[in-house]
Amino acid sequence: MGLWNDLLSFLGWGETETPAPKPSRKPTATRRAARLRLEPGALRTGVVEYIGNTFAKVQASDVKAVIFLREMADEYIEHPSAVLHEGQTVDFVLLGPSEKRSDEWVGSINGASEARARSALSHLSPGDCISGKVSDLKDRGAILNAGEFEVWVPITELAWSWIGHPSEAVSLGQTVTVEVLRIELPDGWLNDKRQRRAKAVGSIRAAIPQPESPIIPMAFSGLPFKVSAVARTPRTCDPVVLYLLEELVAARTPEDVQATTGLPRSTLDGVHQVLGAEGLVKEWRPTAKGKRLAEAVSLARTLTADPIRGLFVSSAHPSSQFIRAGNGTAGTDYPPSWPRPPFNKQAEEEFARASDESIPELLINCIVTTEKRELLSRLQEDDRMHVFLQRDGSRPWKPVYVPTPEHWLLAGLWGAFDPIGTKPFRPANVTSRCRDFLVVRVSALVRKNGEPVATLYFEPNTETLWHLRDEACVHFRERKGSVFPDLPDFKGTSVSLPSGEEVKHLQPESWCIAVVSQG
Repeated sequence: MGLWNDLLSFLGWGETETPAPKPSRKPTATRRAARLRLEPGALRTGVVEYIGNTFAKVQASDVKAVIFLREMADEYIEHPSAVLHEGQTVDFVLLGPSEKRSDEWVGSINGASEARARSALSHLSPGDCISGKVSDLKDRGAILNAGEFEVWVPITELAWSWIGHPSEAVSLGQTVTVEVLRIELPDGWLNDKRQRRAKAVGSIRAAIPQPESPIIPMAFSGLPFKVSAVARTPRTCDPVVLYLLEELVAARTPEDVQATTGLPRSTLDGVHQVLGAEGLVKEWRPTAKGKRLAEAVSLARTLTADPIRGLFVSSAHPSSQFIRAGNGTAGTDYPPSWPRPPFNKQAEEEFARASDESIPELLINCIVTTEKRELLSRLQEDDRMHVFLQRDGSRPWKPVYVPTPEHWLLAGLWGAFDPIGTKPFRPANVTSRCRDFLVVRVSALVRKNGEPVATLYFEPNTETLWHLRDEACVHFRERKGSVFPDLPDFKGTSVSLPSGEEVKHLQPESWCIAVVSQG
């Protein structure tokens, strides 16, 4: 049999050895399942096992990735060996499955830091407070290193005071606490390296208490006003006609009215005809319409007898523009030899025209007492009534001292002036600032090529001296007056203008109102 088998084998008909199968390039079920579990953006750590001319291959525990030249470093390199060597351990991020090999992914070493940053940022929310070290100062803000990611702090969020450069608030290497304002995660970062700039935007000033502004009494001009109301009556109804209507509503007879007023019966008959023509009475009895009108007249009289009085301080801080009569600091303390304090003429004229629903809600909240608030509300909601504001008294204005935040006042001055001497606090990002200032125009003796005079401005409430920086932002209104407050004494101190000239002597010239634009 052995010979026979050898012959059959020789002829190719017998049993032969099966050659070893070649390794299949198709992914096995295990590899396919592992590949499906991976996602673009996943971060892995692997070992460099091969370096080519334009790419390198990295093997992690569950995936092999090919890293092309452009994804190896932030800067341009000509060959992978410039940054990698075989056996090196590197972090990389998966960009997507390879189109050439089903068991490989395309990865990026360059994008690993972005992936770590995005992972760390995913655990943050606006309002969180974190620490970081100042790593760079730009003209418009500072960059903080917070470990896996960076925090951008705009210059307006570095301090509660205004600063011209970030170095005035923080220094390189300084560790600070910031409050997260928002998280920025640009889309398309896996395929577009320009979008790899995930970061947090934070605020240093939001993480520290806001400096509390001192409150100072500042003089303003107040417009005395009162709230009045009248019933909407027909044109034919004068006070005599309305009086008879109210008497009839009160169940008085024509004879009673005649006895009380002494009017002839013919006059009463004529008034009765007017009321009848308007549908207010019928045969000396008030109609429903007449009763409603009489009620409206009575309500208006209730408010007019004891009106709501106050002062509209047009140039004051928005929260202090309405003062209940008798509640403001006495205006008698204001020096009578000084000019009229600041006021806004346009705002006063618009306010004086307010009526019905256009009466400011802030006015009601500030000056209307609880017992009168219900009455005023009824009058405003009643279509029979007309509620309006009118000037009160014979004087068109009254000086009044209003408690004013000093920072609000200084913010307005800084809008167009630079201080001379010690720099006062300069608020940053103010939404409201003082616009109108009563200031003294001052002549200052200086040393400058034979030009001995410079013009400065003294603000009496803060007792500060200022130099005009931007003429386009200020409009001056001249005021009469020859008595001035005491000016600063610079004896023994060196005080200079922004241009460098030294201030020597101050001489008051005139009063003026400086109106600073809100730009």
